Order: sequence, then C-alpha cells, then structure tokens
Amino acid sequence: MQHVLAGALSGAVAAIVTRSTAHLRAFDRHRALWTRQSFRGTPVSLQEGVGVAAGLGASALTLSQMRLPMLVAVGSSAGAGYVDDHLEERFPAQGKGLHGHLGALAHGKLTSGVIKIVVIGLGALVAAAQMDDEPAHESHSAHFLRVLCRAGIIAGSANLVNLVDLRPGRALKVSAAMSSIGALVDSRGALHHESARIACALVASCLAVAREDLQGQSMLGDLGANALGAAWGIQWAASRSRPVRAATLAAIGTLTLASEKISFSRVIDASPLLSRIDRWGTVGTDGKAE
Repeated sequence: MQHVLAGALSGAVAAIVTRSTAHLRAFDRHRALWTRQSFRGTPVSLQEGVGVAAGLGASALTLSQMRLPMLVAVGSSAGAGYVDDHLEERFPAQGKGLHGHLGALAHGKLTSGVIKIVVIGLGALVAAAQMDDEPAHESHSAHFLRVLCRAGIIAGSANLVNLVDLRPGRALKVSAAMSSIGALVDSRGALHHESARIACALVASCLAVAREDLQGQSMLGDLGANALGAAWGIQWAASRSRPVRAATLAAIGTLTLASEKISFSRVIDASPLLSRIDRWGTVGTDGKAE
C-alpha cells in the first residue's frame, strides 16, 4: 500500500507541475521565441517541453535513492535540448544527425548538436555514477563498465526520443510505453519501487500534455523530448540484470545508427499496426480525431 501511495504522489506532483508550467502566462510575452512550425506548416508551441521537464524534475524530489540521478539526467538533457531549440542558429555551422554534427566538428566547425552530445553525455555519466547498487567487492574495471553502460543507456534514450518526436503524440506514446515496461523489467532490483514511481510520474506528465500534443497545438521540442528520454533511460539503466542493460544499450545504439539511413516515419507508415498506433488520438487534416 505504501508503494502505491508513493507512486500516486509522484504521478500527482508530475501532472500538476507539468500542466501548470506548460500553461504559464509568462510565456505569452515571448510567444515568438517559443513557437515553431509543425510538419504541416502550422504554428506549434514549445511550452509543453518545459512543462514536462519541470514535472519530471519536481517528481524526482519524491524519490530517495534515485533522486540525484533523476535530477541530473533530466536537468542536463533538458538544458542541452534548450541549446538546440533556441541557440542553434548562433553556432557557426548546423548539422543533422550524428554524421552531420561530427562531420562539421571534423572540419573545425562547432554545432549546437556537438554541445548537446557533450552536455547529455556528461550528465548521463554523473547520473550513472550515482546509481550505486552493486556489491562493494566489485572490481574497478567492472564498476567502470557498469557506469559506462548505464551512462550510454541514459544518453542514448534521451537522443532516441528526440529522433522519434516527428509527429503529434509519438514521443509521448513511445516514452510512456518504454517507462511502463522498464518498471516491470527487473522486479528483484533494489531500485524497482523507485523505478515504478518514475513510471507513474512520466506517464502522468505525458497525459497532462497529451491533448494539446495530439491536436498539434504544442510539442516537446528537443528540451522536452530529451528530458523524457533521459527519465525512462534512468529506469532501464537501473536494472540489476547485466544482460538487460547490455541488450538495452545495444538496441538503442542500433536504432540510433539506423536513423542515419532510415526514416522512422516511413517504417511506421509502412506498418498498418504501427501506423494505427501512431495516429491514434491525433487530429487529421479534416479536423477530426483519428
């Protein structure tokens, strides 16, 4: 019963903070800075991403063992996303994907993407180093590999959600699903109950902004997408099962590399089931919900 109440508290805090922050009137004075064009060419607000990051950050305060890792991972990922959302044009070069950003760096040109890679990577390393739930007699090399693997999962998931955030509601659905599954992956883990509380917070935060996102009125942007990905990445990284962590990192790495050559949207559209899930709850060009 105690764990149920703790999960409900985390979810309530996340939902309230997410909803209130995403609708702060303070953004109205800088509406142009927080408005972008959707894939349909219509104006869409980025306030949602700030709300989600704030909600997840606030919910982290209800945790104990996972509080610091969650705050560091979500905070650094959101900050890196802000750079990409608002400061990209101030850099001497722009790039797309890992190849584009690293290619520009190889030619001596800095992009916002490179800054994002560094900030998210360092944040993930710090967060992973704080997730100490392994035996004290663990060797230095084993400890280093564990931290590195967990950091890769956190950073990779933050980037992966950003890669799928190309259609209304898609990133919210992916994140809610991954977070829910992550809470069930390793029920024996010492951090399992906190993982479940993170899942409650993440799902609640997604639900708090789902209507506007599905209707194409608001979007996560890099800031919100990175924060969401880092949150469920924390859960998967917390698993005590080394095979699960290794498989998770391999899957995230494979999908990230595949995105350089393959369009996720095309793959989804080519599958009747995935396409139906992707469009569920969204508003079509005729203004009707699908």
